[in-house]
Amino acid sequence: MYFVILKLCIVLALTGSVKNVSGGIFPSSFYFRTVSETEIPQENSVDVDDAEIEDETESVGVSEQEFTALRIEYIKNQILKKLRLKEKPQITMADLPIPVKEYENLLPDQDMNQLSRYDDDFYGKTTQAIVLPYEDEARCLRKVHYPSACLPFQMPNDIHSTDVSTAQLWFHKKPDIMDSHNQTFIISEVAHWDTNKSFQKTNPIAIQDTNSREGWLKVDVTYVVKNWLNYQNSPIHAINVLCKTCGADKSQSPVSFSADLKPFLIIYTHSQQRGSKVMGKNNQRGSRPELTPCCAATQFQPLQLVYMDGNKTLTTKRLSNMIVETCGCM
Repeated sequence: MYFVILKLCIVLALTGSVKNVSGGIFPSSFYFRTVSETEIPQENSVDVDDAEIEDETESVGVSEQEFTALRIEYIKNQILKKLRLKEKPQITMADLPIPVKEYENLLPDQDMNQLSRYDDDFYGKTTQAIVLPYEDEARCLRKVHYPSACLPFQMPNDIHSTDVSTAQLWFHKKPDIMDSHNQTFIISEVAHWDTNKSFQKTNPIAIQDTNSREGWLKVDVTYVVKNWLNYQNSPIHAINVLCKTCGADKSQSPVSFSADLKPFLIIYTHSQQRGSKVMGKNNQRGSRPELTPCCAATQFQPLQLVYMDGNKTLTTKRLSNMIVETCGCM
């Protein structure tokens, strides 16, 4: 998912014109320079002097192409710092479920008035996490009498239970010989082992009926996810999906695990806003008078981006002070 970051960096670094980025404006005259660890910007601090940088670059003979490369590196470094990462994520989106690939279906709209509330946070603030299942059979004993699937998940370490607004389990139902009638799925939390983890109990979460022969089903698991985040005796927890009416053999899974149809958890936090005002705001921006040259930034907007880490979690974070909203000259 790092392609999102790279794309944003390239757009932000373009010169010669003013570019619109996520509803914000990044002027071509707003320059960046590389910084050492001791020069990392503090919260809400902006200390960039265009004239000074231009003089420095002219004196050392830096070409426009080299200068653009420096801007890109600066932005990339700032993004990594705000994400608390030392290097870019290396995971591709090749094996992600279809709804996750078509991420616009899951990503909430951004209300820029609401986003500005979090401008004081230097580090990225998690607004949403999509967690893919682990293959951990030790967590899910298969002593069942109906077709079922065990879904172990590792909870993100940067989300607390009080942060969670809602959580959903998505899974893709396979076709079954009994699909001429409604099928009944029982979703349970897998928990409570003895010390040897040989005795398994399940706590029912939901019962869901469907007349769908094949397709995605969603179940609210907010309470369970909050409980996991509150009492983490282990970072990995599990959900069992059982089809009580399916005609398949009990050893078969009623849930698809193919690369683009695998189950996943989606966790929304209170930080996100699902407003619909953003469309109107973008339209208003598009009708503004022609922009004038900008000497320095005077107001910033946050940037929302998506990346995937090594823990099978696709995270949406909001980074403060990344997009120039307004600027002016002395």
